[in-house]
Amino acid sequence: MKKNPLVFLSGIVVTLVLVAYLSGVFDREVSTIEVPSLSLTPGEITTLAVSSPSLTLTIQRSGEGPWFLQSPGPYPADSGLVGRFVRDLAGLEPETVISTNPDRYGRYGLDSTAKKLSITQKSGKTDLLYLGKNGPDYQSAYVRLNEDPRVFLARGRITLPTDAATWRDKTVFDLPTSRIIERVQVEGEARTFEVRKEGNRWQLTEDGTSVEADSSAVARWLRLYAPLKAVGFLPELTPDSVQASAGYQVRLTLTDQSLFKLWFMERDADLAVAYEAAPEVFKFNKYQKNTLLPDPATLRKK
Repeated sequence: MKKNPLVFLSGIVVTLVLVAYLSGVFDREVSTIEVPSLSLTPGEITTLAVSSPSLTLTIQRSGEGPWFLQSPGPYPADSGLVGRFVRDLAGLEPETVISTNPDRYGRYGLDSTAKKLSITQKSGKTDLLYLGKNGPDYQSAYVRLNEDPRVFLARGRITLPTDAATWRDKTVFDLPTSRIIERVQVEGEARTFEVRKEGNRWQLTEDGTSVEADSSAVARWLRLYAPLKAVGFLPELTPDSVQASAGYQVRLTLTDQSLFKLWFMERDADLAVAYEAAPEVFKFNKYQKNTLLPDPATLRKK
C-alpha cells in the first residue's frame, strides 16, 4: 500500500516545527527596536545590592568617598574591584530581544538561579538587573531589566565575585608617604636580623655583627609593606592563636617612632598573618614568605 506523500510531508513539517519550538527558535527576535538602556554612570552609582542563591551583600558609598561592604560587615571594600565592576555594569548594553516567554527563563539562567542586582544612583533612581548565563560568547550575557518580562542579549562582560570576602579590602595597613620606615626587626625560627637606616644608608645587623646593606634591595623589600596587601582572610583563626604559634615576628619602626607589629604563622597551604591593630587574620600565599621574610644574605651590600 502506497503512503500518501502529503501525509509524509505533513509529518516532516510537524517534526521540524516541534524541534524548532523546543530549541527556542520561536523565542528569538531579530529586531532591536525598543530595546531599553540601563543608562548607568559609574560615578553616579551609590549602592549595589546583590542577591543570588549563593551570595547576598550590599555595597555602598557616600558621595565620592570609598566603598564599604555594609552587609555582611561593615568592612572597607576593595574599591578597585568595585570600581571595575560598576564600569562593567555601565558598559552593559542590551542589544536584542531573545525571548518573551517566562517559561523559557531557565534556558537563559534567568529563573530562580539568576543573580539579582539592585543598582541605586545619586538621583535616587534604582534599577533591577537580572543577570543570567553568558551569551553565545564571553562578551555577552542574557539579562532582564526591572520588571520587564523580556529576555535580552546584552553586549558586555560581567564577572560577579562569588563570595563576600572577595569584595573586601585586603590591605593589612598602608603608610602615608610622610611616614617612613626607619628600622625593621625580624625574629624567627630560621632567621633573625635587623635593618636600620643610618643617614642615607641602611645597616644590616645579624648575630651581633653590623654591615652595610644593599639599599636598593632593602627598598624593594620594604615596598612590599607600603602597602601590605593580603590575598584573603582566614576566619577560622584568631589573632591570638597566630601570635601564640607564630614562627616569625616583624616589627617596623617609623621615623616618628610609631611601631607596627606583625606575626607570621606557616600552614600547609598558606601563610597566616596577624597585625596588632586588626581583629582578623590575613591570608598570604605560602610562596610569599621568602619575599616578606627574606634571607638576610640577600640584603647585604655586594
